[in-house]
Amino acid sequence: MIKNRLLVTGGSGFLGGHLVCQASEEWDVWTTWKTHPVQLSGVRSVKLDISSEKAIQDLVKEIQPEIIIHTAAWSDLEKCEENSEQAFYINTTSTEIFAEESTKTGSRFIFISSDMVFDGHQGNYKETDTANPINIYGKTKLTAEKCIKAICSNYVIARSALIYGPPLTGSNSFSEKILHKISADKTMPLFTDQYRSPVLVQNLAEALLELSRSDFSGIIHLGGRERIDRYTFGKYLAEIKGFSLDLLKPVSMSTFKTKAHRPRDTSFDISKATDILDTRLLGVREGLKRF
Repeated sequence: MIKNRLLVTGGSGFLGGHLVCQASEEWDVWTTWKTHPVQLSGVRSVKLDISSEKAIQDLVKEIQPEIIIHTAAWSDLEKCEENSEQAFYINTTSTEIFAEESTKTGSRFIFISSDMVFDGHQGNYKETDTANPINIYGKTKLTAEKCIKAICSNYVIARSALIYGPPLTGSNSFSEKILHKISADKTMPLFTDQYRSPVLVQNLAEALLELSRSDFSGIIHLGGRERIDRYTFGKYLAEIKGFSLDLLKPVSMSTFKTKAHRPRDTSFDISKATDILDTRLLGVREGLKRF
């Protein structure tokens, strides 16, 4: 049986690694990497510098994928603030190039955006709420969204919440950072006043692959089923993994001085995803038990 070709950018990353693993049985999977080679059974791996327009054009022309899921990004908030020009090129310009090439090849284009497109003043954000990012990373993602809407007709802008879970390809995650600290008997400070809708990486990958097969087009919020602060998340994680809660230190965002502003509440209303998808987005305790 001939399988449809799926191109996942950033296969050596946290989300990308899970996507290519889940997709390999159903799709003819191609993935890209920049620094860390991807070596997974049933997956064709290509080194790609996404700052090169010609390299992107040549790759998409060669593969002719039916679906492109663009996960590759520069997501370090502090580094994006320090190097805004580079951040915009990697996160926005390269996305625009992929969008243009997907249109030329007739590929369905799925872009991973972020809850950081919101200013955090409201929380429980719907897809129709006004985006107003307060850091460079969020601005690069929102600008990329606008480019996609102007270029593509067959697209999905999947705004992801904070992702947690086990890495497959040597990358890191929010939950792994907590476990690394407390398993080494070190104190882990966690915000009590920043709220997100954390989503398990395997669950997010399942939703994205379902969207790959669907005919939905537009913006969709993909997050977990609950609004939660980082400290409470850490407590749930420590309890399930059997670690002492004494190593978790509750702190306020105001105690940390950072170059990148952090929005206080970017929690999602996921009612659209609940209506559209068969994949059930999990609550934190459900996700941590599966994790």
